[in-house]
Amino acid sequence: MERTHLDLGKPVVAADGKRVGTVDRLVLDANSKELRQFIVRQGTLLTKDRIIDRPVIDRIDPDGTVHLNVSSEMVDQFPEFYEANFIIPQEEDLTWLPHAWVSGQPIEGAILYPAGGSFGQGYDPHAGVIEAAPLDPPVVETESNLSTDTVLIDKGTSVVDRNGDKIGTVDEIVYDEDGNVVGFVVKAGFIFHHDVRIPADWVESVTTDSVQLTVTAEEAEQAGTHE
Repeated sequence: MERTHLDLGKPVVAADGKRVGTVDRLVLDANSKELRQFIVRQGTLLTKDRIIDRPVIDRIDPDGTVHLNVSSEMVDQFPEFYEANFIIPQEEDLTWLPHAWVSGQPIEGAILYPAGGSFGQGYDPHAGVIEAAPLDPPVVETESNLSTDTVLIDKGTSVVDRNGDKIGTVDEIVYDEDGNVVGFVVKAGFIFHHDVRIPADWVESVTTDSVQLTVTAEEAEQAGTHE
C-alpha cells in the first residue's frame, strides 16, 4: 500500500499552479489516528488558516510540496480555522468579584482590568497596576471549530517516550492511501542526531500536546527508521 509523507511547514500549491500557503497543522482522529484534514496557513502578517480535507491532496513532491486538486479560488472557499483560548477562573478567583458578576445580576457601569493580569491578584484601583501572576498557572480552555473527536498536531507537539521524557517534536506524519497514520517522523536536534521515523505501533496515545510512545528513547533511536 502506498505511503505518503506530509511535512509540516511545506508549501501548498493549488491545481492552477498558485501557491496558497503552507502546511501549518495536521488534524487527526483522536481514536483511530486517521489523518482527516490539515490546516493551510495563508499570508505572513495578516494570516488566515484554512481547513483542507485530506482527499483534496492530489500529490506530494519529493521535496514535500503539497499539490491540491482544486483551484486557488476554491481554496478560499474552504472554512477558516478558528481557535481561541479562555482562562477559566477558579472558585477562589471569584471571591473578590462583585456579587452581581458571580450571580448574574445586572450592575451599573463596568470595571475594566488590564489584560494579562491574574484575577484579583494585588489590583490597586488607584495605581492601575496588577502584580505578578501567581506561580500556579491558570486553567485554560481552548475552543475551535474542529470536531471535538480530533486532535491537532503541529511543530510544537512533543514526542514523549515510555518514561515520560521528551525526545523531540513531530516533523511530519506518514499515512497510507486510506488516511491511516502509519508513522511519525521525529526531527533531529533534541536527542536524536538524525530524523527518526516512529511506527504507529509504538504510539500509545496522541493529544494536541504530545505523542506518547510505548518505547524508550534508546529503543526508538536504535530500532526506528532513520530518515
